[in-house]
Amino acid sequence: MPNGIDKNLVRLTLVVDAFRQQFGRWPRRVVLHAALRDDIRRLLSDQQMTVLESRLELVVGDAAFRAEDDHGHWLHYGEGTSSAGRVDPHSVGPSATHPPADVWLGVRSEDHL
Repeated sequence: MPNGIDKNLVRLTLVVDAFRQQFGRWPRRVVLHAALRDDIRRLLSDQQMTVLESRLELVVGDAAFRAEDDHGHWLHYGEGTSSAGRVDPHSVGPSATHPPADVWLGVRSEDHL
């Protein structure tokens, strides 16, 4: 589990990558607690947040990193569950057909260490 200054950004990219791997498409939104969203906003520049939010809606809610689409699919980082069953977001490998989530979202976590 990531625990550095960018831990919540890393968790966001992990759940987005795991969702794409499991369902074959990017999620439309991620539900997360307000404090987690605010932590990500403090870490990123205004330009990075603009790119991120143009690709993915950050919805304040009762979950810690639950990726969703408009077709009823979801994946919950903290619980290791999805609408398709158990999942381990940490086991996501590289894709030959999709860029990693941090590239797709316009953020690179190592830039924030």
